[in-house]
Amino acid sequence: MTLKRRQSLFVLGSTAFVASLPLTARGQSFAFPNKIKIGTKAQINRFGLISFSYPGPTHPAQAIKLRDGRIVAYSLLCTHMGCPVSYDADSERYLCPCHQSAYAAWNHAAVVQGPAPRPLPEILLDEDLDGNIFAVGLSAPVFGSSATIRQIEEIYAGESKL
Repeated sequence: MTLKRRQSLFVLGSTAFVASLPLTARGQSFAFPNKIKIGTKAQINRFGLISFSYPGPTHPAQAIKLRDGRIVAYSLLCTHMGCPVSYDADSERYLCPCHQSAYAAWNHAAVVQGPAPRPLPEILLDEDLDGNIFAVGLSAPVFGSSATIRQIEEIYAGESKL
């Protein structure tokens, strides 16, 4: 096998491997023009969580304050079949009642019990000087969201041109 052919096979294999990684592992995030205010730091400190919709009105989401003080937010649609998940504050896990998937809220909603194939999409948050908290993007596509699917297709289309 010639050196050029070996290099070509390496590049093809590497490209296939990178394309198979979850978008968060490749450093992708999905920013949306609809930056929305979800509440204030005072509200989340008082109630422990804030429910909202993101990226659109049919996509339930929730911001929570973890025991270590961090504020995180996730889509509430299970990555397995799109069932709504609920937060269990005692275990700091999101639980799916349909097929018993569980996600570790303290660890970027990583799957701790299947059959879910990947973590819940994390909603990227921003806080202003007045303590207002905004949803500004996603770490991964939300189950069933055509907007995020279009963005993924654009990312993959751009990679194939490299």
